[in-house]
Amino acid sequence: KRQRLKFAERAITDRTSSVGIYRPNTRLRALPEVVRTSQCITFRCDRCGDRISSSWWVTHKGKSKVLKPSKHSQGRCGGHYVTHGGEASVGDVIGDVEIC
Repeated sequence: KRQRLKFAERAITDRTSSVGIYRPNTRLRALPEVVRTSQCITFRCDRCGDRISSSWWVTHKGKSKVLKPSKHSQGRCGGHYVTHGGEASVGDVIGDVEIC
């Protein structure tokens, strides 16, 4: 019989922003260009003001961009995450990450 995972356990296994800390999905984490660093960037939703932080970076051709959720779906606000300091970022869409 398949055991149901608690919400917190499911969140750990795949992309999550439930506690304000972003973690990309398994497929993105497997890419060699995607790494977790000690540098953490805070994002804010441009509609509702929700905040999330990410320490996941994509490096391609010598350029680094912080990885973020492509769209904010908390409460279906539909906003987008933006950085406070203007750091270069890329959404967690696999096609964008592979060619960023």
